[in-house]
Amino acid sequence: MMPGLNGIELIRAIRELPQIAKIPIIVLTAFSEGFREQALAAGAAVVLEKPDGTLGLADEVRRVLGN
Repeated sequence: MMPGLNGIELIRAIRELPQIAKIPIIVLTAFSEGFREQALAAGAAVVLEKPDGTLGLADEVRRVLGN
């Protein structure tokens, strides 16, 4: 629901910028059907679905950052 581009396009744009391309991307989304696969293929590290995914967000951030 972002103006201008969607989440998949944003992930792809980030992955094209060498200075930030390796930063892990955690997606929290209301979309479910097919979105997870698209986001992961575009370069997301984790895709969580609202509202249940918010419960595990802190754990996923720690895992992705290796803490």
